[in-house]
Amino acid sequence: MKESNKRILDIAEKLLKIDSPSGMCQMVNTYIEEHFKGKLSLEKTNKNALYAILKGKDSSKLRIVTAHVDTLGGIVSKVKDNGRAEFENIGGFMYASLEGELVRTYTKKGVVTGTVLPNKASVHTMEDEREKTLPRERHSTEIRFDIKSSSKEETLASGVNVGDFVAFEPRTRVTENFLVSRFIDNKIHAAIMIYVMEEVLKKNIELACDTMFYFTNFEELGHGISYVPEHAYEVLALDIGIVSYENNSAEDKVTIVAKDSRTPYPIDFRDRLEDLAIKNKIDYVIDVHQRYGSDGSLGAVAGLNLNFACIGVGTDASHHIERTNIKAIDNTEKLLKAYLEK
Repeated sequence: MKESNKRILDIAEKLLKIDSPSGMCQMVNTYIEEHFKGKLSLEKTNKNALYAILKGKDSSKLRIVTAHVDTLGGIVSKVKDNGRAEFENIGGFMYASLEGELVRTYTKKGVVTGTVLPNKASVHTMEDEREKTLPRERHSTEIRFDIKSSSKEETLASGVNVGDFVAFEPRTRVTENFLVSRFIDNKIHAAIMIYVMEEVLKKNIELACDTMFYFTNFEELGHGISYVPEHAYEVLALDIGIVSYENNSAEDKVTIVAKDSRTPYPIDFRDRLEDLAIKNKIDYVIDVHQRYGSDGSLGAVAGLNLNFACIGVGTDASHHIERTNIKAIDNTEKLLKAYLEK
């Protein structure tokens, strides 16, 4: 494995260990700030998204590269009479994808661990109903906390309450060829961006123009990119390519998005990225994504005056236990670098 890929994966594994559902990104922000301490000054938006502007050859222009650090998660919506809790989704997941998952609930008194279960979990008691008729949705799913509690009062006394954030175990695994984990969307692109920023600083790589590296923190909820400097003219969002039977993306390639559920992506920007991929012999695909948005398209529909594009690693089983190939990581990093220097 190439040293660059090892470094990106090392950063990605560290990021994946940090819980950061949308709305609770302070711990991942702290990691990024500590990572660049003494090397780079990072600033925060009013919504606590981190960013840094690195100078380039042309300081009359400013472009933006984004990677969101927020992930899917949950929020306690009801403490039940049996001492367990219902939770609402943060971001778009299927409750079935979480059955049996270990979780951490962040309370005022500290972290309480637990497990996501159907409310009729025992196979020995409820096999037929559980397998054939039990829906997988909010009211049939609950968190069993790792505390001694069989009542609402006992659970409340432990510190668990409505409004507490719930983070899911990422289950990260790195093999010779693959990264497997929850939250590859979008921790892998935050890792790629951190690595590229390191390279620019360490090797004094000359960027084509001033560039804002922007770690957004509400993308999963549709309002990740909000603040942009007045003289910014375009944004490149780093986000996953969707690998499924409906899509053209592949796990070993970088995806250049042509359209998502919000809007087509402007052809001029897309063509520039495709030309860079061809020139630099980077394996890529063009794809159209359904039920998808990125910081690029979400910024566009919010009315930001920016040209916009989106690229990223081909990723299987989005918003589930995801998987991507190391080659896709390599191809995405190469295309990002080619863009920054052109």
